[in-house]
Amino acid sequence: KFVTKQAKIDEFERLHELFKKMPLLEGLSEDYICDIVANAREVMFSSGKSIVEQGQQGDVFYLITDGEVEVMQERIVIRKLFKGDHFGEGALLE
Repeated sequence: KFVTKQAKIDEFERLHELFKKMPLLEGLSEDYICDIVANAREVMFSSGKSIVEQGQQGDVFYLITDGEVEVMQERIVIRKLFKGDHFGEGALLE
């Protein structure tokens, strides 16, 4: 897949803005946030696809960049997450 340099810069800036708005990362240096963004990778999930299962050991931090995620417990939606929301904070502690 051919990606222009400008497209990569635009993507970095888009993710950077989302990460900077996260209260979880308040107080971190600009360089540290840039490192996080540089190491992030975008993953797309199909509608209805499970991302993680309840009780599963999480080793990934997820930031919603588009769309919505339903958090379910026993097949009941208990919360919805939208652009800028995140989950999997435990993975950052490892």
